[in-house]
Amino acid sequence: MKQLLLLLLIFNITIAESKNFYISAKGSDSNTGLTQAAAWQTITKLNASFGAIAPGDSILFKCGETFYGSVILGKSGTSGNPIVLGAYGNGSQPVISGLTPLSLWTAIGNGVYQAFAPAVKNAVNMVTINNIPQEVGRYPNSDSANGGYLTVTAYSGNTSMSSAGLGSVDWTGAEVVARKMSYIIEKNRISAQSANTVSYIQTIQTINPRNSNTPPPTFPISPGFGLFIQRDARTLNKFGEWFYDSTGHVMKMYFGTTDPGSFTIQASSVDTLINIESHTNITVTNLNLTGANMAAVFFHDGSNVSVTKCTITNSGAKAIYGWYSFNTLIDGNLINYSLCGAIDVRGPATNVTITNNSIKNTALFTGMSSFYDPADGNAIYVGVSMGARVSHNNVDSTGYNGIHFDGSYVNIDSNYINYYCANRNDGGGIYTFNSPNTNRTIRNNIITNGVFVPFGTQEQTDAQAIYLDGGARGVEIKNNSVSTIGGTGFGIFMNSPKDVVVRDNTVFNCNGWYVGRQLNDSMSNFSLKKNIIFNTVATQTAALHTHSGLNTITTPVVKNIQQSLQLLGAVDSNCYNFVTPTPFYWYYATTIGGGFTFPPSASFATWQSYTGLDAHSSLAPANTFANQRFEYNATSTSKTITLDAIYVGVDSAVYNGSIILQPYTSAILIKSGVLQTALKADAGTDISLVLPTNNTVLKGSAVGTVISYTWTKIAGPAQFTIATPNNPSTAISNLSTGKYTFQFKVINSVGDSAVAMVNVTETGLLPVTLIDFSAKNNNDKIDLQWQIASEINASHYTIERSGDYQHFESIGQLAANDLANIQVNYNFLDNFPLKGNNFYRLVMIDKDGTFSYSKTISVEVKNVPSFTLFNMELSTGNSNLKINLTTNYQQKIQLVLADVTGRIIYTNQLQLQKGFNAIDKKIPAINTGVYYAKLFTEQLTVTKPILSFH
Repeated sequence: MKQLLLLLLIFNITIAESKNFYISAKGSDSNTGLTQAAAWQTITKLNASFGAIAPGDSILFKCGETFYGSVILGKSGTSGNPIVLGAYGNGSQPVISGLTPLSLWTAIGNGVYQAFAPAVKNAVNMVTINNIPQEVGRYPNSDSANGGYLTVTAYSGNTSMSSAGLGSVDWTGAEVVARKMSYIIEKNRISAQSANTVSYIQTIQTINPRNSNTPPPTFPISPGFGLFIQRDARTLNKFGEWFYDSTGHVMKMYFGTTDPGSFTIQASSVDTLINIESHTNITVTNLNLTGANMAAVFFHDGSNVSVTKCTITNSGAKAIYGWYSFNTLIDGNLINYSLCGAIDVRGPATNVTITNNSIKNTALFTGMSSFYDPADGNAIYVGVSMGARVSHNNVDSTGYNGIHFDGSYVNIDSNYINYYCANRNDGGGIYTFNSPNTNRTIRNNIITNGVFVPFGTQEQTDAQAIYLDGGARGVEIKNNSVSTIGGTGFGIFMNSPKDVVVRDNTVFNCNGWYVGRQLNDSMSNFSLKKNIIFNTVATQTAALHTHSGLNTITTPVVKNIQQSLQLLGAVDSNCYNFVTPTPFYWYYATTIGGGFTFPPSASFATWQSYTGLDAHSSLAPANTFANQRFEYNATSTSKTITLDAIYVGVDSAVYNGSIILQPYTSAILIKSGVLQTALKADAGTDISLVLPTNNTVLKGSAVGTVISYTWTKIAGPAQFTIATPNNPSTAISNLSTGKYTFQFKVINSVGDSAVAMVNVTETGLLPVTLIDFSAKNNNDKIDLQWQIASEINASHYTIERSGDYQHFESIGQLAANDLANIQVNYNFLDNFPLKGNNFYRLVMIDKDGTFSYSKTISVEVKNVPSFTLFNMELSTGNSNLKINLTTNYQQKIQLVLADVTGRIIYTNQLQLQKGFNAIDKKIPAINTGVYYAKLFTEQLTVTKPILSFH
């Protein structure tokens, strides 16, 4: 018992010792920081106070507030008791910013303005306008001919290069950016220039703060490749382009004729926002980190670091950078605008988990993405000696690889990668290079829209979806879905694969699979089975094999290309679709370094007989390009997709009207027939009659193939006559006062039935004497007027309108005055008439529910607005856009939300219903500032400025 009490006492003491330290912009650095009321004020105070902070303590920034500076961790946590950097209070995430506002702009000519900026980093790489990063000035601009590259005509070693486009300006002191290979972009400082030749030295620091040595340039450029100039004031000729004069501490930017005072302009003055250094057991959570010049979060040579649920934007190099660290968790973060890379953890490391992150706009400014680092341009780079999981990440718009991984026991699972290799080629949506590793899996990923960038390079290399390079070993590629690659990229691309299994993958609208024997590298234990390879155009290839040197001593040893094909591995049971009759290729060199031989491409039958491969493989059902459809589900929940016809999968499964896709799966569908809809009966709209009229027509209809129609009365007075009860439409007569209910039943060829009901009400005359009922078009608004001579027990008047004289709907109601023997005038204004003919009638209703109709009148309206907008505004928290409008008919309307630069933030096509529409749409997170929302149809466009503030 004493031991138990002692343990409880120790436990309680441990709990009591854990403290919270609060930081608020409204606090004071003279406070203790131990309560919200006694919060510190600055990051400077925090950095000086780590002597008072212990393992298990939390450092909490107040929500809705902004803090400037760099948090430099001064202490480690312990296992189970990490030091936590987080948030407290309500509202948006607290912001830790490295951005300094720039103001007091002065025009210096030619659309260029300048501002004194002494706090900005000398090597600044992040400048924003309204929180959107801007590209440093460059010549030629990126939208110029040849993708903004000048062509290199000559070079001297690794110290100079020449181009005809350089001769007219001396660029000494600027940077020259060169595309030295399709996947390598380097920048160097120009030390001298002679005519069209620039000499350069490498003075650009590597991004790795742990490594003080600056790596040299890789190797010389070759003629035919490209270069451009940046970081020189003379390049400024495009809105937002900038140059920082570090000598005079002056920022120069091009605004043209626009006043820079109308924008929020900021530049980075802090390299690292949270510098964990080599400390261990640190958790960073629920913070908004913006404007780091280098890395928002940096750690090295430590362990047990977690970065979760943070928003990280506008990082001059990388959002999260970890080096030689172990047991790392990066989960649930929103990362946008990282100019070199988003998440980079390697060194090698062990036990790294990167999950549930949304990563957008990585390394899209070519000249600003180079830091002499192997991970330049990658959204996610994970290099471990053993143990990594990269799962459920959404990676959109990346300069180079979506995910690059190295190491053993690595699982790349259920990620969505879209728009990759935007400015570098010879990469992939998912990429790995030669390594003696094992137990790696690439599963359930969806990869779309690889980009081919031919500018500034002479190499014929492309983006690939899944790329095993340099003899990669020990990889299983399974259940992945690939769609659409520019150029001649492949869905699955493998150089000298070893111990590689490719199974159950779907490759759509690109080249299929490639296996190459590189130089004298070996190849072994390769399997490719049960994959769908679906070419959509004649220029696409189903499969390609190359051999760069027959008669080598590496295994498998082959004497000719047929042996090389036959010994590729176990290739079988795949399904192919191709447009060209000869979609299988191979070419080879008889010796390494020798010229290549290109035999003619082969048909499927020739491929099977010549290679012995794909003996049990099949072809997809017959189709055309217009009948193909690719659907995918890049979410963690099942998804139902509505189809406009009957479709057949490549496995011959039939989908009538919809298909359910499980998480991170896809389907290739081929349209095969008209949509079969369920049997449905329609008995028409209810009918009202006033004696002496005691007959009408029932008009039935049905959806589906009907073989039998039946009308029967199921309720109402006994007196009635149905003329043709087995026709879709029938006359009925001999009705007496009361309410009838008629049933309309239809039966199809397989015995299915459907029924519908219609009511017919027969009434006597009402004690309302109508003198006149008229309509007048008043500026496309219809003024309805009627005069009543006498009302006895009258309740109200319902105004009905129709566009076809058959189907009327209520558009308003007026109460009756109920005045006997006194003339009463009424009027009603239809503010939203239909375009064309409008038919109106009155329903005159007595207090006992009996009613009668007036005559029907018509009036024509030629000009009707497509829609009328009442209001449009952002919700509290700026998470949703709310719109109220009305329209007189069903139609589609396009919604676009853009920032002041014209960049589209959100767009959606909406289906409007006739009448009032209340629209509430969730939009991506937006920053404080002015945005423009536009609604437009074919007939009308409405644009409204919207203010976002936090």
